[in-house]
Amino acid sequence: MSLAPDLVLSKLRQAWRDGRTAGAYAFTSPPDLCMEQVIVPWFQDIFSTPNPASHPDVHIVRPSSKNRNITIDQMHGLMAQLHQTSYSGGWKAGVILEADRLRQEGANAFLKTLEEPSPRTVIVLVTARPTQLLPTIVSRCLMVRMLVREDNSLPAELYPVRDFLASKQGREPLDACRASATLERYLQEQKAQCEEDADDQLKRAKASGVEGKGLEDVEKTLLAEAQSTYVGLRRQILASLAEAVGPGESRVIRLLDEAATGLNFNMPENLVFTRCFLRIAAGA
Repeated sequence: MSLAPDLVLSKLRQAWRDGRTAGAYAFTSPPDLCMEQVIVPWFQDIFSTPNPASHPDVHIVRPSSKNRNITIDQMHGLMAQLHQTSYSGGWKAGVILEADRLRQEGANAFLKTLEEPSPRTVIVLVTARPTQLLPTIVSRCLMVRMLVREDNSLPAELYPVRDFLASKQGREPLDACRASATLERYLQEQKAQCEEDADDQLKRAKASGVEGKGLEDVEKTLLAEAQSTYVGLRRQILASLAEAVGPGESRVIRLLDEAATGLNFNMPENLVFTRCFLRIAAGA
């Protein structure tokens, strides 16, 4: 069952008042959203400060390496901080954002701390990809599934596409081709990331001793999940573009809907987007 962020926060605050705060939580949510809507206001109560992120007893870790993993050195640093005496004489907190980027060696080093945290210590993991959390991590946390309202904001890389679609001036064919190429490039980067995540999980399965037919089944499942994740992201991007255009551009929204339908029938992305954007430029 998924809970809205305000309800999650209410339950956490009530548990805090009743002395029932768990030692470790795992939130399924986009990390920045969870920080803003749940963790910061919750920690404001625990640490009695308007800015808990800068409190000396709050320690936050997120991917920082070149390949966007959480390194074992980061985890050793977090463990050392959590086992020290509280600076303020009260609670301590460790927050791991994008916890799905925590790799096997870092997770193994952290398991004891996660299973038996120091007194008056709370550990929070946040991930938008809960299926990619290691089972050894999940088993030691209280899972909190957050109901996240779909965020239709666009990444900065797609602002040129939005500007082309929403333009009130004449749209040129060259502009259409540029916008299409920008969208295709962004989506290919996201698809590569989904496939990289699947490959990482397959490597972990191999390292844990899975082999033969079992490994083949795992690989098929991971590839299917990666494709499903990518298709969902692509659908959300098209919806975000349609919303960014606004209700006054019904023709543009209709053509974007037609493009989405074509993609559902596995038509090549480059042909779908190029045709769609050229029709928009031509006023079709």
